[in-house]
Amino acid sequence: MAALTTTQVASLTTTQVSGLSTTQLNSLETTDIAALSTTQLGAVTTTQAAGLSTTALGAIETTDLATLSTTTLNALTTTNVAALSTTQVSSLTTTQVSGLSTTQLNALQTTDLAALSVTQVQSLTTTQVVGLSTTQLNALETTDLGSLTATQIAGLSTTQAAALTTTNLAVLTTTQIVALETTDLNALTTTQVAALSTTQVASLSTAQMAGLSTTQVGALETTDVAALTTTQMGSITSTQAGALSTTTLGALTATEIGALSTTAVNGLTTTNVAALSTTQVGGLSTTQLAGLTTTVFSAIESTDIALLTTTQIGALTSASIESLTTTQANKLTTTQIASLTTTQLDGLQTTDIYALTSVQAAAFDGTQVGSFDADQLNAYSWANSGSNTNT
Repeated sequence: MAALTTTQVASLTTTQVSGLSTTQLNSLETTDIAALSTTQLGAVTTTQAAGLSTTALGAIETTDLATLSTTTLNALTTTNVAALSTTQVSSLTTTQVSGLSTTQLNALQTTDLAALSVTQVQSLTTTQVVGLSTTQLNALETTDLGSLTATQIAGLSTTQAAALTTTNLAVLTTTQIVALETTDLNALTTTQVAALSTTQVASLSTAQMAGLSTTQVGALETTDVAALTTTQMGSITSTQAGALSTTTLGALTATEIGALSTTAVNGLTTTNVAALSTTQVGGLSTTQLAGLTTTVFSAIESTDIALLTTTQIGALTSASIESLTTTQANKLTTTQIASLTTTQLDGLQTTDIYALTSVQAAAFDGTQVGSFDADQLNAYSWANSGSNTNT
């Protein structure tokens, strides 16, 4: 066969071409193989394709390679696939690309993966995407990675997600971020989480937010946390809330604080509660205040207590009133004191009443004083006399 001229080879019929043995086909000069027409190459059988040498395969023109049927192309060995040039790979049609087996696709060089067009990448099946090695996945051009469909992204394994470089992770659109399964998102390292943009973080679903580990929540940038929606804030668990640093917590707006569930607020550490700003404490809803544990409530700074509205004060349970520290009680305004109900006053400790100034004590009306027990009344009389000089 090697003796045939290029002209003679080009004159072979499709029947003659398909009748050649793999040995005969491989014996053709590279110039002869390059001269084969698309029609002649279309006659190549799967057996012939499987037996092609890497040299013979490399001689096929890109325009001719693109005409091979998916069945014929699928017969290529992994060795042959790995030997395809970048130019040949980039010439494959989307039908041919999607027809490659995961084994064949896995055999492609990283340079070949990088050469795939956006259209070719989008034609990959979820099975093929999952079959890519982490090295291959990261070898995709950022434009290609950013073009993966939501279905393809959802198909990524936790290993693949965890292996994405911060550069590649940064190009994912909000649609792609939302498509990540919670298990995949949970597999991200703290470095990856910290690299997420504010827009990406703001796009996370409530299920994804709730699925983040405490370590991941702690890794979120303060600007990212500040950009969370109230819906996202409402999905934060008590464990996650407890993992927030004072710096991160300080970045939250009063509206975001007010969006936290009561369970989440109760999950905050006493250090974090004490670090809440006056504005943030002012953002606590009546529902949150009514559900606060005594430990959390007593951790609120006394200066912040003094700025609670009468509506907020009215939401406090008698147990919360009972948990007031003497310092907190001493900071209650006369307006706040006057708004306390007799039910709430049942919880007011005598030590707190003793801590009141005469001005504060004078704010109690007759009904409130009439509800005091003997010990409370004695404490009230002492405070009302002006004996307490604390301010």
